[in-house]
Amino acid sequence: MSCPHFPHCGGCGVREHDYRVEAEGRKKAFEERMAPLEQLGELPTIGWLTPPPARAPQGFRGQLLWPLRRGPGGSIIGGLYKRGSHELVPIERCDVQHPLLVPLARDILRLLNRSKLPAYDEESGTGFLRALFLRCFPSTGECMVTLVTKGGLFEQGKALAQKIRALPLPRLGPKRYRVAGVIRSIHDEPGNRLLGKRFVPLLGRDWILDESSGLRFQVSGGSFYQSNIRAKTLLFDPIMKILGDLAGKRVVDAYAGVGTFGLRALRSGASSLVLIEANPSAARDARRNLSRNKLKAEVRIDRFAEGAKGLERPDLLILDPDRAGLQAEGKAAIAGLLPRQICYVSCFAGSLAPDLEALISLGYRLERLSVADLFPRTTHLEGVALLRHL
Repeated sequence: MSCPHFPHCGGCGVREHDYRVEAEGRKKAFEERMAPLEQLGELPTIGWLTPPPARAPQGFRGQLLWPLRRGPGGSIIGGLYKRGSHELVPIERCDVQHPLLVPLARDILRLLNRSKLPAYDEESGTGFLRALFLRCFPSTGECMVTLVTKGGLFEQGKALAQKIRALPLPRLGPKRYRVAGVIRSIHDEPGNRLLGKRFVPLLGRDWILDESSGLRFQVSGGSFYQSNIRAKTLLFDPIMKILGDLAGKRVVDAYAGVGTFGLRALRSGASSLVLIEANPSAARDARRNLSRNKLKAEVRIDRFAEGAKGLERPDLLILDPDRAGLQAEGKAAIAGLLPRQICYVSCFAGSLAPDLEALISLGYRLERLSVADLFPRTTHLEGVALLRHL
């Protein structure tokens, strides 16, 4: 399907090729990033965790994050930045977004325009409404709406939230969707980061529920969660199949988020689990998710390097850091722990390659390296590495 916004919209990096050609091109670029490992004699054949389909996936992105700006006549417009700039491209439709999200976002924009609240101006720092963040889970039909605003009194907040929750949502497949909660993210800092650090409920719950692999995951507004609604099939299930039976094994899940990998490890038989997560919102969700699924583990709210102190040597360490990778303190923590096996999940090849070099220097052998396409139509792939200490 052609896109009316490409190539101006910065959401998609590549759309001009046959999808399999596009996917294989990104895999080749990933392999080139990993080339330095070959000189160490530690580069296995890189394969697909799940082979890409013949046609480009559609409707896979379960979250939408639009900056809001002043448009013609002072109106509020939302969309994505034009590639390489901060010029906004208003989005009318998007085939990578879940089909609920763009129509819902446009309905909310109409409500915001009727409210007469001013949109944020990045240059002057004036205005009030900064961004709109939507998240939905097809497994439960639950949606969350987050209004990102500057600080201060938000007198219209509850009334706006009531109007948003009253918007009619369609039935898509077996589920009828509903807005389970409307929250406010307060963001007073300059710069182009779109979400604030403080989240305040306006109406309903400040979290929504996903069901995946027989587990239930509560996800709050301030917690990271995979945006691809097919991550279970593309990432989680294949990784757990590779790891196999974890019966009797001690597992540490660093950068644990809401527990998406750690809880699966417990279900696969792990005898103990320590979850380490620096984001308080995600760590709280992880605790609630353990309780919700009748599982037990220790949760440490801290950076990996600090949270790993005093731990026994684990049989398996799961790593899923952000784009920055392990950094010096993470590598030092691993040098102190020396886990018998490491499963490293990375969203950025640029940090994965040097991190793998560092782990190899600590006496690890790279047994397997795979890629997963969680970000179709972009230049990115998810990398998954399995290492064992010699």
